[in-house]
Amino acid sequence: MVGESVKIGTYRIILVVCILLTVGFILFNSTRTGEQSASISHSVSEKVAEIVIPNFSELKDPTKTETVNRVHVSVRNVAHALEFAILGFFTTLLIVTFKFNYGRYLIAVAVTLFSCFTVAVCDEFLQGSILGRASDIMDVLMDTLGILVAIICAIATDCLVRLVIVKNKKKERREKVYE
Repeated sequence: MVGESVKIGTYRIILVVCILLTVGFILFNSTRTGEQSASISHSVSEKVAEIVIPNFSELKDPTKTETVNRVHVSVRNVAHALEFAILGFFTTLLIVTFKFNYGRYLIAVAVTLFSCFTVAVCDEFLQGSILGRASDIMDVLMDTLGILVAIICAIATDCLVRLVIVKNKKKERREKVYE
């Protein structure tokens, strides 16, 4: 029993560190100026276009620029959703490690949504105060979408892990009986 509590304690510490690093990454990205942010996302958009668009390297410059600009919106939306999906995943996994009398997953959904949505709103307020940046409700919506997808993935992961643990414990019990 003591071994299990040490393992769960270590697991929780790792998750808290992951959550803090993710929030730090999100806030770090928010403190970049508009010019820095646009430069980074443009570079990423160009790399995505090179991979996704057939014969991208053969396109003429005006067409390349237009293509990158079209890809750019999707890349920014996916980036928002992804960074908050990571935050939501770690947060959900942390919350489900605690024992509740009822509704473990319902509580995890509520706490994760509330805490991660709060980070998303604060992130947008912070961006609004940075030179060349603006707050955008669409960013918060993409962040929330990422959080919701992450909650589903984290709960599915937790259910699978618990199922495997239960099966292994049953198998161990059966092996002890036959020894």
